[in-house]
Amino acid sequence: MITIENLSISYPSRKQPVFSDLTFELSAGSICLIKGGSESGKTTLCLTMAGLLNHARPDAVMKGRVLWKGVAVSQEHYNRDIAITLEQPYPQLTGIKQSVMEEMAFGLEMIGLPKAEMQARIKQAAEIFGLARLLQQAPRTLSGGETQRMVLASSYVLDPGLWVLDRPFTEIDPIGREIILQEIARLAKEKGIIAVIAEEPAPDLLSIVTHQLDLDTAQLKVMHQGTMDGRHTISVPPSHIELTKSSFDASGNSNSLRLQGISFRYPGADSQVVEDFNLEANGGDCVWITGPNGSGKTTSAKLTLGLLKAQEGSILINDKPIAGKPLWEKARSVAYAFQNPDLQIFSTTVWDEVIFGPRNLGYDARQCSDLTESCLQKFGLADKKKSHPHDLNLSDRKRLGLASTFAMDTPVLILDEPSQYQNDEQKKMIAAAMIEALRSGKIILCITNSPDFKNLFIAALS
Repeated sequence: MITIENLSISYPSRKQPVFSDLTFELSAGSICLIKGGSESGKTTLCLTMAGLLNHARPDAVMKGRVLWKGVAVSQEHYNRDIAITLEQPYPQLTGIKQSVMEEMAFGLEMIGLPKAEMQARIKQAAEIFGLARLLQQAPRTLSGGETQRMVLASSYVLDPGLWVLDRPFTEIDPIGREIILQEIARLAKEKGIIAVIAEEPAPDLLSIVTHQLDLDTAQLKVMHQGTMDGRHTISVPPSHIELTKSSFDASGNSNSLRLQGISFRYPGADSQVVEDFNLEANGGDCVWITGPNGSGKTTSAKLTLGLLKAQEGSILINDKPIAGKPLWEKARSVAYAFQNPDLQIFSTTVWDEVIFGPRNLGYDARQCSDLTESCLQKFGLADKKKSHPHDLNLSDRKRLGLASTFAMDTPVLILDEPSQYQNDEQKKMIAAAMIEALRSGKIILCITNSPDFKNLFIAALS
């Protein structure tokens, strides 16, 4: 049982507490969905329940108590019965392990589990989370979705009594999401674990939760008992990308993109991640790139941008091949919003971050200022232009990466999971910016495993 007693959390940088006098209790077998608006404290509550608040935010001021099985959860010392899966998978990697298997074993090594039991747990988790074929692969070579599966599996193997999951599905494909939800439901039903999931409400998630905590109202609602249970394994095709297209009439616009017979294999990999890949798009086209984790979606984007070099095939933008051109020249034709926004953020203010692209492409001062101001407005960041980017929450940082990409005003825009970490209103904001760009004759490649975002985009057209 976990008990929250009169919990209040404050940060010096905020005038008001993140939340105040929060009190609730969850018994064995509970699956609790934590929901709330931006900055409502979902991540803060997850960190506090897992005993990591002081590690993540040393400036936090905590009042009240978190009790696990009647004992106060320390914010200073590790509790081996509690596991957490963080909002972003990358900071949870050790950075020192050479394979997926070793990464999954790290936590088990820390608690001194015998080798035979470690191997059994890792094998079981690898089957459940679709990692069996990747156990000997280097963690840095995984796709975003595969990395998130590995991080989830690394928590799972610890066999926690309390499993705290902060936005655990942002990079997981729909098949994997369903299987993982089913496994969480099974663990709660058969082993009595408590799962706390901070995530946007969705029908599949609501079908397994027993409780729902709304941080906007500080109310805990008892839900129906979940219906999803059972155990499955994930069977993911190693290379299967699906392309669909939404098009606007951009008459008179000559922008074009052609990928012809593209193939690529990472050094040391057993097979090609992209093989004989073809794509054609003209001004006004939004090409939706979908497929299971590890199918080569992000790799295809990096090939188009020129961050990777295709071993076979050709890429033409406006009928000109990009092969052999330096990156700075390619940047005039195509801009890329990374799946992980923190990989492209480096300036000390939001304004400087967004203006960097157009300034380095040689636009005049007025153009740079206008593009920056416009994109900050489009993505809801105009009131944060003087803020340090890493003072923003993850949702804002994701939109900052998008704003920086759109501000480059290139013929081709590549958006890698643009709706991640966003609520419905923010998703509508992103869709509106995409539609405006398409109507001006740009080409967008949108990598997504979110059918909801694609449906929202299509609905915005009507």
